[in-house]
Amino acid sequence: MKKILYIDADEISAILFKKNTLRMVPFKVAVTVMTKTADAEAALTKDKFDLIISQLYSIDGIDLIRNLREGGYGDNNKVTPAIAMNSIGLMGTEDKCLHVGFDACVVIPDIKHLLAEEINKIFAEK
Repeated sequence: MKKILYIDADEISAILFKKNTLRMVPFKVAVTVMTKTADAEAALTKDKFDLIISQLYSIDGIDLIRNLREGGYGDNNKVTPAIAMNSIGLMGTEDKCLHVGFDACVVIPDIKHLLAEEINKIFAEK
């Protein structure tokens, strides 16, 4: 079973992710949802995940992943694949995400399908 850490301040988004997006993923997954940055940081320090999915702005996923890649939460998840979720779609956001260490960046409104595609790609590589 694959372990996903889903980080988003909006609990409704997490429910929709579990209900809609994961239906399109042919892997068994266990999802840990964190709605606060401090809780996500604690989880990254003590648990090992197969994938991290983070909102960019409500949680400040940019700093979270930058700190993760620099070893700020230990070595457990330093190289764990990470997908950024971005509801704004500003130019340059994807480049910024990739530069700090995200493996992919998906933008709403196609987030459900794009997330499923990226999850499938990441887990198929392992």
